[in-house]
Amino acid sequence: MREKKFKKGTLLLVQSQDCDIAAKDDQEPEVELLPLVPIKPKTVFHRNQYAQSSRTLHIKIDSQDYEGKVRSTITVPKQRLLEWLEASKEDAGIAQLTPGNLRTLVAWKANRYHRAALPDRFNQIFIPLFQKYADDLGTYTTENGDSCVRALYLYLDTLEEDRNYQFALLALLKYDTSDTKRVAIDDQIEDLTQELEEDKGLTLADRPSLLGNAEREDTVTVAQLAQYMKINLDYLSLREGSEDLGPEL
Repeated sequence: MREKKFKKGTLLLVQSQDCDIAAKDDQEPEVELLPLVPIKPKTVFHRNQYAQSSRTLHIKIDSQDYEGKVRSTITVPKQRLLEWLEASKEDAGIAQLTPGNLRTLVAWKANRYHRAALPDRFNQIFIPLFQKYADDLGTYTTENGDSCVRALYLYLDTLEEDRNYQFALLALLKYDTSDTKRVAIDDQIEDLTQELEEDKGLTLADRPSLLGNAEREDTVTVAQLAQYMKINLDYLSLREGSEDLGPEL
């Protein structure tokens, strides 16, 4: 197995699913590990946290911020990892992710495969307006310092190039977002919605099953969320230079 050196303080996050880990070696001989490198708070790009970049993960564990990158993912034979853990029982610290961090990891991995190609006409209207609100939305944080907004979702009545669209926006918030911040984010999304409606081709969708402007993740069902598509906001992290983090710090 090729040796790989890691920066001091790096954590190795097991990304493989439980069923793959439990499977026989002849079926699933390896596990997937994501190196999490400690970073300084000023390096955390909060605006990109809720965009959930498919390339870079920022996560806070025990008050320390970490960064993981898809291209740094490694695979290790399960048997070799088990042998190392057994030989390093006293030195190897093994811990579980918190429920909140686990949800973040699942959402981040799913985002690699869940991208919607929105109509060009809608993007031409939406992107410039959203950029006006992106910075403010990124300033709302939980008590742990994480962005309150986990992701932005869109309901659109058609993905065809058309002159008229019915739409609705949803800011999916982390479960520990305070009521005050939820209301403030709701107001921000409402303001954005009203600006979008000023275009004659955009109308707010009137569907009883659609949710409010900002909802906590623990109050939203899978069936409700399935009405929306997750907006790919990678352009926010690309438009100012860095391919992963946005503006240079």
